[in-house]
Amino acid sequence: MREIDQSTGFTYLEDREIFEKVLLESILNAKKSILISTANLRNIRIPKSRKSRKTISCVEFFWRKVQDGVEVRILHSARPTTSWLPDEEKSDERGKPTFVRRRCPRVHFKAVIVDGCECFVGSANLTGAGLGAKSEYKRNFETGFWTTGKSFISLMQERFEKIWQGGFCDKCKIKPDHCDLPLSELPR
Repeated sequence: MREIDQSTGFTYLEDREIFEKVLLESILNAKKSILISTANLRNIRIPKSRKSRKTISCVEFFWRKVQDGVEVRILHSARPTTSWLPDEEKSDERGKPTFVRRRCPRVHFKAVIVDGCECFVGSANLTGAGLGAKSEYKRNFETGFWTTGKSFISLMQERFEKIWQGGFCDKCKIKPDHCDLPLSELPR
């Protein structure tokens, strides 16, 4: 990690640093909320804790976070991978609250906002190769920025919420066969 400029409050991250800072330090320790925007959605394995070698699926991890009172919302564009859906169905069958995801084919920005006070924006999707969880010789080359800057986080949250609430749906020109259901038509 390299601080770009002390005055900006942004820290540059690449490859494995993304996994360590975003996943191991921030998402694992979330207390109130996790907002994720990604193009691709894979059911990656997440360590149970920072020091644990045992892992669980991210679907299971998110479900457990919700049971602990953490709000988890995911915006994504591609359909989830086949390994995601069975785990999600298991979570839904438990009859307890679970995380919420919404799909919009226009979502391509990658961001993670944790507890409204930490934010990552970069090239990494919610995949093992993207977040740097894979070995040094298998992971993608990814970069991004980390900040606790309130004004930037506020802008990112506004963008996330506008898309989440369907704020762009009325003027969208994406063909219906690429959009399951406009976000503006989902319950709020």
